[in-house]
Amino acid sequence: MLSVSPDVFSQDISGSYRWWVDDGESNFEIHLSPIDSEPGSVPTSFQGEHCGVYFEGKRMDCSDGEFSIALNKVSENVFTGTILSANSRTLSEIKVTYFPDTKKIRWQVTKQGEGQTYFPKDVIMD
Repeated sequence: MLSVSPDVFSQDISGSYRWWVDDGESNFEIHLSPIDSEPGSVPTSFQGEHCGVYFEGKRMDCSDGEFSIALNKVSENVFTGTILSANSRTLSEIKVTYFPDTKKIRWQVTKQGEGQTYFPKDVIMD
């Protein structure tokens, strides 16, 4: 009998994703990398950095070299975790859904942390 590892159906979401408003007033970018994945296996946990720029650069929320995003796979192409705001130093809960056909993600803040943050609540990122 053939056994199939659950990792076969996982997606490696490592890389950079960006969202922006066409008028150039706001943008948000994240960079994700795997955490402790075994060679040859598909990672299921990721860490990352973020940078949100709003009001033509007058408001920023950028992690500046520290890991601010933690994600764990919860189902096929769906990851949940947290983001630490560099502006308010508070945690928000997030959900990332990967779309393999387009290689885009849906970024959602599912529970907003206290204080002011400068990242989008629900957007598609390239």
